[in-house]
Amino acid sequence: MIRRDFSERDIHMALDGELPADERAAYDAWLDA
Repeated sequence: MIRRDFSERDIHMALDGELPADERAAYDAWLDA
């Protein structure tokens, strides 16, 4: 999995349930890090 930093916009999209599924998995891993 490619490690990336998420922008404030990405975080808001995730909270609103609008982040694409493939990015959601990476976002969840990023949160757990």
